[in-house]
Amino acid sequence: NFTGGTVQSNRSEQVIDYDYGGQIYSAGGGICANNGSTIHMSGDAKVLKNMAHEIGGGISIGSNQLSDGINILYMFGGIIDGNEAGASGGGIFIQTGYSTGKKSVAHISAGQITNNQMNGQGDTQMAFGGGGIYVNGFRNSQNGELYLANTVITNNSAAKIFLDEELEKQASDGGGYAACPISKTVIHVTDGVAIYKNDAQIQGKDLYILGKAKYDLHGG
Repeated sequence: NFTGGTVQSNRSEQVIDYDYGGQIYSAGGGICANNGSTIHMSGDAKVLKNMAHEIGGGISIGSNQLSDGINILYMFGGIIDGNEAGASGGGIFIQTGYSTGKKSVAHISAGQITNNQMNGQGDTQMAFGGGGIYVNGFRNSQNGELYLANTVITNNSAAKIFLDEELEKQASDGGGYAACPISKTVIHVTDGVAIYKNDAQIQGKDLYILGKAKYDLHGG
């Protein structure tokens, strides 16, 4: 229960587990909610200027591995500002679940998500950017979920980097919000959501939702 105070200037450094095929870890520069964790964020709570080498610069709901449990963020207020992630989700990263009934979910009904960045310096998947918020999906799993209302998402950015041709140089897409093409996204812009003045140097300065058959299942 996070109703006041500040989580500021923390870092989630990269760890490589060579015993598991070189698996790379680094999630949640400020906060990582994993293994069945729930965060209630409200009031004057602030998550400021934290950094994750890979995912979830401010808050990561889930970790680099698919969630084995239900992780939930309830954000009823507060500020997530000035955080950075190397690969995706500068402000917030929402991970997919390992199987049915195991997932990560964010219910954001108030607050500000501002000045966060995906800086493109990570080593894991960054093809879809997501400066403010990134929601992940995965084949044959329970996709991450985001429910959004009464929230301001502005001045977030996805850095310009160059990937190989197979990934189509997409890493600077989705300055405000980006979703994995396998995930499902429904946006109801009727209840006080403002997504504006975000920056991405290729596509989707504010929103980036890709449909592409090569990503299977929902991709398209």
